[in-house]
Amino acid sequence: MGLVPLLLFLAAGLTAPFVLRARKKPYQTYAVNNARNIHKALSEFQAKYGSYPSPETIPLVIKETGTTLSLGTKSSNDFFRQLIATGVDERNFESGSKKFRYVGKELKKGEGGFAYIVGMTEADSLKAPLVIAPVIPGKKLFDPEPFDKKVVMLRIDGSATSLTLRKDGKIVLGGGKVIDPANPMWNGKPITISWPE
Repeated sequence: MGLVPLLLFLAAGLTAPFVLRARKKPYQTYAVNNARNIHKALSEFQAKYGSYPSPETIPLVIKETGTTLSLGTKSSNDFFRQLIATGVDERNFESGSKKFRYVGKELKKGEGGFAYIVGMTEADSLKAPLVIAPVIPGKKLFDPEPFDKKVVMLRIDGSATSLTLRKDGKIVLGGGKVIDPANPMWNGKPITISWPE
């Protein structure tokens, strides 16, 4: 191997981590922007139906929109379909944390990526999260890979920010771990996390 190819090989090896981080940054920014769009949709939904999407709003949405979408209660996709039924674009729920397949208005399995905290209201702590990504479904842990050890969080007050993950895959905010009912920002309220499909 000649000197020039060797230098190019070494330079590529040294810059690879920076290139990888640079690729992850746009996805993180994309997720923050989509989280803001989700907040707008949630606020409009709350103004019309009296709360954020919940099991109780399903019959109201069906009656109002005549939707035939599957409006279940098992996943964040289910709850976000209530917003889609009212006219919100499905692409707003894509977090950039996985490959998105936009194939219609159903928000099918594998699409999306945001987890949704069910049962929150505007009367709760404004710093409490409504929507978070990227998550490890079924676990109260965040996925460190997609956003280079960052998490995108949408709070009730509408702020959408990126937070840095600890080594244990958790975030500390407001006096405790974010997804922990003992955290003061939850005011003792139980946390019901709805994971993406």
